[in-house]
Amino acid sequence: MAAKKPQQANPAADAAAAGIPLPPSPCRQRGAEIPSAVFAARTQRVQAWCMVCSSPARLRVTISSVGSTSTGGTVLFDQEIPPPNPVTLDLSPLPPGQYLVHWGYVVTGPSWEVVTEVIVDDVTRFRKRNGAQDGIPANTIFTYLQIT
Repeated sequence: MAAKKPQQANPAADAAAAGIPLPPSPCRQRGAEIPSAVFAARTQRVQAWCMVCSSPARLRVTISSVGSTSTGGTVLFDQEIPPPNPVTLDLSPLPPGQYLVHWGYVVTGPSWEVVTEVIVDDVTRFRKRNGAQDGIPANTIFTYLQIT
């Protein structure tokens, strides 16, 4: 008879089985979603922020001018990141205009969660989450940004 392999510890499963509530993930701790377009003055500091929780991922962040005939936009970030590893990108200074900020990601695990934000002068103006548990898990988030 073959020896039984020892099971690895799974604190999350043990806590759930014992009825102990788990704290929210780092992505959930950021707060409620803020689904809106973002409007800022060209003198304000604008940042794009992203964190992938629970799984390594390849993250690509681009910004495109709305109405531009070029494809793909300007790549601001494109690399692999471990979880949770927030990425903050300064978008300022941007000339007045209309933009699309796009976060694209490919995750490597079956359980994942992503949160993205646009922050203007240290105030979050946009926040969106996506995860494997969503009804339609997608690997992209985007928002409209207008600079005046």
